Amino acid sequence: MHMLGKHEPERAPRVRISPPPQLRFCYNYWTINMETYFFIQQNLWILILLAIWSIPWKGWALWKAARANDKKWFIALLVVNTIAILEIYYIFVLGKKRKTVR
Repeated sequence: MHMLGKHEPERAPRVRISPPPQLRFCYNYWTINMETYFFIQQNLWILILLAIWSIPWKGWALWKAARANDKKWFIALLVVNTIAILEIYYIFVLGKKRKTVR
């Protein structure tokens, strides 16, 4: 339309363009993070119980690894979180083997 001798620029037709793969990944990543957040929010008591269960085992296994001067096992036990499975294995299986060998 003409208004005082000026006209509006022509608008391009709207075309739906699919986002590039990088943006689709970001959307999927955000969706997964929100699902994880909601899961944690709804099941916080389970995570608290798992922490209460695994912290004493981790402390005992780290103490035994330090006393036995097992640097590799100490680092592995410190870094890897297996809900106390690896710690219990180290305490009762490898700890007993190391006592009988020495």
